[in-house]
Amino acid sequence: MTKESLENDKGCGMYHEYLYGSEAELYAFYRFPKALIENKLYVGMSAEAKLLYVLFLDRAALSASNNWRDELGRIYIIYPVEDIMRVMGCGNQKAAKILMELEQEYGLIERKKQGFCKPNLIYVKSVCSVVLNSHLQTCENHISGSVEITSPEVLKSHANNTNINKTNIINTNPILSGWDREEMGKREVLEKYFYRNLSIESLKEEYPTKAECIDEIYAIVLDTVCSKRKMIRISGDDKPKEVVYGQFMKLEANHIRYVLEIMEKASNIRNTKQYILTALYNATLTINSYFTMQYNNSCEEETK
Repeated sequence: MTKESLENDKGCGMYHEYLYGSEAELYAFYRFPKALIENKLYVGMSAEAKLLYVLFLDRAALSASNNWRDELGRIYIIYPVEDIMRVMGCGNQKAAKILMELEQEYGLIERKKQGFCKPNLIYVKSVCSVVLNSHLQTCENHISGSVEITSPEVLKSHANNTNINKTNIINTNPILSGWDREEMGKREVLEKYFYRNLSIESLKEEYPTKAECIDEIYAIVLDTVCSKRKMIRISGDDKPKEVVYGQFMKLEANHIRYVLEIMEKASNIRNTKQYILTALYNATLTINSYFTMQYNNSCEEETK
């Protein structure tokens, strides 16, 4: 340990080692929706409420894997107030205030009493659906067939963007059916969301020889989240659309890099589209263990 590091750690009373390589990949992470930062609807939301929503999202993924659903198929979680107090480091009143903010001010959760001193069921609502609805309300006149007057700002927002609206992403896939104007409006929003969130342009610069494959992966992501089917086949199993949608909304650029890497190592891929679909679905679940294994292998090679 250097003298400088000792002096820096002296004030906090503990020593933390520096990161020297890919150690950061070994950590488990919570996924923080960009909409909570970028969407003006959530500018006034407290940092505590955003953090608790992220914790609820993580718990919702666990509920989905355990098939915790009500009679309408909606995923619910159980997160007692005591647990909120513990992880947030706050008292009962503060925990109640944060819950009220999420439920009453922003409508991102809904609580249902069970009675008999049992903890409430909590339904976690989608940030993305709020984004979609707000967008569709803004551009309602423009996508309506009976429109007479449309503001220049809305017309500009729907102008064709050749960087995002790829000509090879069209509704020819049998996974899509019965699209109306509203659904096509939602697809346009999702195109822009994933193009930015997956860093498609940067990935193409990083992998210039795999640009077509990246476009194909991007198209499969869009077709899947926009599907109107109730069940989607993943690796031979039919999974509820909501579960697949939830997994795909977690995707980031690193997951696409992961899929590209395992595709490069794979051999005898018979159905490329199904292989990519399965890899994308599993990416958020297996990426950490994959990079951990890579890191361990690299360490073993260095010691040889």
